[in-house]
Amino acid sequence: MKPVAPIAEPKPEAKTAEAAAVPTAPVPAPAVKKEIQHLPPLPDVPFTTLTTYSYYESGKKHVKALITLDGIEKHPKEKIEVHFTDRAMEVLILDFKGKNYIFKVPKLQCRIQSANSTFAIKANTVVVNLCKEKEDDHWWSLFKTKAVCEVDSD
Repeated sequence: MKPVAPIAEPKPEAKTAEAAAVPTAPVPAPAVKKEIQHLPPLPDVPFTTLTTYSYYESGKKHVKALITLDGIEKHPKEKIEVHFTDRAMEVLILDFKGKNYIFKVPKLQCRIQSANSTFAIKANTVVVNLCKEKEDDHWWSLFKTKAVCEVDSD
């Protein structure tokens, strides 16, 4: 029987200028993710959450959310803030009858055009006018709800 020589480890090859010049497969660019807009941070004061509201689709381009508060039309408009992103909205009512109120929708049913969304103060009501991104979107809820077997896309 002949003796078996041990298997030698391969030696690392020195790279030459010629070897370095050989083209390699291109590295794919990382996927570009759409920047997510966020609502601004809340002021450092306690808030009471408003949970009663109504909403309706107003024509093909708008959805209106109505928040009822007795006497809100007498409150200074500069103490009412409404913030929009492409998928969220929040209403802050500061120092109304000695309290701060918040109504927040962290994920709307569909996307909106935040730059074209507005609000108005009517008798006993804050009216938030959401401008739809797509006219053919149907809002069966103000808050995003997932259908059975639906994959969350954003």
